[in-house]
Amino acid sequence: MYSYERALGLSRSIGSQWEEVDLEDNIVFDIFQNYSKVYLVLNNSVLADDVFVDFDELKPLYSSYNGTLAELLVLIGNTNLPTVDSLPDTLVKFARYSDAVRVGYKIKPCIAGTVLPDNYPAEGLVDLKITRDLYKTDMQLVQDYCMVSVNGYYHWTDANTDAAYAYDGGKTMRKSKLNHLGILSFLDIGKLTKIKLKAADIKPVTVGTTLRDKINFTVEEDLENKSYILVIGGYMVFPGRDVFWRSGQNGFTLDINRISYKERVFESTKYIDLEPLGLTKSTSGDNVYDVDELYSDEVIKKYMTLSQSFLVLVDIPNLVANKIFVRHSALPGMFTTYQDPNYPLIVNYGKVAEYWKTHEDGHWAVTVQDSYLRNYVASSQRPKEGQVITDNVLGSKPFYHSRGYFLELAGYKT
Repeated sequence: MYSYERALGLSRSIGSQWEEVDLEDNIVFDIFQNYSKVYLVLNNSVLADDVFVDFDELKPLYSSYNGTLAELLVLIGNTNLPTVDSLPDTLVKFARYSDAVRVGYKIKPCIAGTVLPDNYPAEGLVDLKITRDLYKTDMQLVQDYCMVSVNGYYHWTDANTDAAYAYDGGKTMRKSKLNHLGILSFLDIGKLTKIKLKAADIKPVTVGTTLRDKINFTVEEDLENKSYILVIGGYMVFPGRDVFWRSGQNGFTLDINRISYKERVFESTKYIDLEPLGLTKSTSGDNVYDVDELYSDEVIKKYMTLSQSFLVLVDIPNLVANKIFVRHSALPGMFTTYQDPNYPLIVNYGKVAEYWKTHEDGHWAVTVQDSYLRNYVASSQRPKEGQVITDNVLGSKPFYHSRGYFLELAGYKT
């Protein structure tokens, strides 16, 4: 039987660091609620040395267990536990968000890689050029360490020393008639590698099934000691049980039914260019969708290869995502917090909300363009073959004030 020696925990409080904590007499349910990550140091009479256990690996089985950790170890007995070779480095580093204009970036519509005359038609400027002359920044750092969002959606980027480019960012700004741009920096955590997904590498999990069931995709890059984030349609998707996970040396699995796929298509069509999906225009209106077409392999592959879809590898073995919920005010598009906000703010169906922060009377007012969650009729319907759905909202309660949260991304080494 295992006996408790000590534990190392990463609290869910903002900006927390690893600390040694005594969890032996704590309720297991409370441990999972209060800590984003826990490692246990255990002893077993049949083992020569102490073992290190990643407690998160036990969460699917024991997340609702109401006994103490000591009682759980008795229950487990001599069952083999998921062990790691060592405890994590005690220094935790965090990703930081900034509004691009606030920190000195300039944004200009362009066509990436093309020199254009001054009178070039504005509607042809499909991309965005991002510069920062005020602080003489090497813009290659934006490509190597940052993700760029345009009006709530992350876009594929490229850069040289003088400028960074957000592909199709010009289209996004014209479509929504908004010009918000955010920078999510992983400079303190590790270098990023952004990988475009190839349609040929996107396949159903099982031969004879469809992508609607489950999706497998592969990449060629080395994944050893890397963390990963999937950006699909501009929304970030993090590894999670039965949602998105690594399923091979270079492979991943995604269940598109668990990421609010149809709601995200409805929401994003007002902001990003979804013409590449090739959805049939209905004679009944622009917001009518054929379920069979929307969930077809062809359309899903196109969705996963948009300029707002790619895989991000982070050069650190462990990346923890922690939700920090914030208070919304009665005013549209406003949240309040008592700590200086420097994390990305997530609203609605998972889009990032570029925000402007102002310090007022001991708290921070955080304002965003759109914080209302559309209560789609289709959300209460299970998509069926041959069905037609729309982005109509319920008449009784068409909108909710989104319960936004700051997304704390913490990286550490083991």
